[in-house]
Amino acid sequence: MNKQVLPLAARYGLSNAALDKAMAAAGRWCSMGPHLLWPYSCAPEEAVAELGGAARRQLPELFSMNQ
Repeated sequence: MNKQVLPLAARYGLSNAALDKAMAAAGRWCSMGPHLLWPYSCAPEEAVAELGGAARRQLPELFSMNQ
């Protein structure tokens, strides 16, 4: 978390809700993207993809083999 999520929050000035949605989208735990309604900012798709890759490498036991 310190290496992936906190820098993402600092770089883009994300709220807790934006981080929650980014992590859910990165983990593919639901069929939604990281976007929030205006006026809130969200994590870019590229950053979410990087976050998902890092999570799968660091915590493979949390992800099924078909993701």
